[in-house]
Amino acid sequence: MKQFATWRFWATIGLLLLFALVPWACRGDGGSSSGSSVGDEPRRVDLIALTSVVRSESSWSVVDGRVVGNATVVLDSGRTLVLAEGTVGDSSCAYPDVVD
Repeated sequence: MKQFATWRFWATIGLLLLFALVPWACRGDGGSSSGSSVGDEPRRVDLIALTSVVRSESSWSVVDGRVVGNATVVLDSGRTLVLAEGTVGDSSCAYPDVVD
């Protein structure tokens, strides 16, 4: 019990608490534990690529710079890109009325 009465023991406990609380207090999200929801912060993705397949709903289009409907695009490199409704975009498709 003698070791609990020393100032070094309590200084060590205090430093451990300080080291645990400082990173928690300095978090960039203001300390909230809830995850960010989609649409909080716009993301910028610059992508110009050739596509091999576009699978979409029959109502898919780009209106006023926003995607209407959902589409899945398979690029020539084999990667897949999902375009969700509301995504900011621009389409210069030569055949926009062709549905796969």
